[in-house]
Amino acid sequence: QRARLAALFEQASYTFGDVTRSVGRQSLRGDDLYFRLGTRFEHVLFDEFQDTSRQQYEFFRPLLEEIGASGGSSILVVGDEKQAIYGWRGGDREVMHGPLLELGARIGVRPAEPLNRSYRSSPAVLRAVNRTFAALQGAWCPGKPVLEAAGRQWADGFAEHTPAPRVARLQGEVRLFEEPKNGNGEDEEIGRASCRER
Repeated sequence: QRARLAALFEQASYTFGDVTRSVGRQSLRGDDLYFRLGTRFEHVLFDEFQDTSRQQYEFFRPLLEEIGASGGSSILVVGDEKQAIYGWRGGDREVMHGPLLELGARIGVRPAEPLNRSYRSSPAVLRAVNRTFAALQGAWCPGKPVLEAAGRQWADGFAEHTPAPRVARLQGEVRLFEEPKNGNGEDEEIGRASCRER
């Protein structure tokens, strides 16, 4: 494995998976961690955290524990699980829940409240988002109980979004299209349903 990674490094052809596996094998703690980083961090921001893999989280956890244990430091983690799109690369939105909340409790950081007020989306967009996630409570995928159960799980944790006053008058339009499948699984041009919001 080391020879393969060395060859990839020489060819400058690491994949995301190679980098994650390579970093995941490291065990950086305490002074060794800061020696390798070349500095100490007092404030850390993780953005798009919903796409963090368990392996990536385990690599950064000692750093977060070290920062959290020192006074006057801050850790800000930002993520929106509705935008979790890197499952194919190991991203696990559940890291935002169990592991991250456990770490916060251990280092004395309280979880922030979810941000359900939008400061950039128009009311039309938010109504479409709210309707889409509310629909997941029902029978939205007949014959696919596993998908429907996953949809209900998403919907159970979803809080309705509202616009902030400064964007409440924004104009917008949303069109949602659904193309039903025929018995062969091929798209049908007829029967297109649309939802339009102005």
